[in-house]
Amino acid sequence: MTNSRLFCKHCLYQLGGLTRSVCPECGRSFNLALRRSFSRHPHVRRWRLAIAAALFVPALLYIVSYFCVVQVQQRPRLRIVTVSGQTQFRIALAPTYRFGGATASSIYGPLHTLDRKLRPNTWSVPLPSMQQTGQPNHFLWAGM
Repeated sequence: MTNSRLFCKHCLYQLGGLTRSVCPECGRSFNLALRRSFSRHPHVRRWRLAIAAALFVPALLYIVSYFCVVQVQQRPRLRIVTVSGQTQFRIALAPTYRFGGATASSIYGPLHTLDRKLRPNTWSVPLPSMQQTGQPNHFLWAGM
């Protein structure tokens, strides 16, 4: 074997100049007649990994930073929801940002919308009835 552009598919060891059809690095056998048993481009797998990491890491950091920056604020707003044909009154909770204000709101807006759909009970709670609290609900209307 004199071709120096052959590489092991498993460990990317350069196979040129070998007398046997076995990779000395990892022990994997290859056949020159079978194109799938070796590689002519050793860095293809590394580029794929680099591209995948370049796409995955920022997305992961975006999601993790959302949960670090956004918190549920107990500033209620009344919302009427129909569940199974019954009308329910729920208190919708607004997001607050630990820092960033309007900038954070525009950055995390799409993720916040998705979060409200995936975790609706986190962002709204049932309105307590008079039977549960023993008090009328009129105090919840103050400040809305």
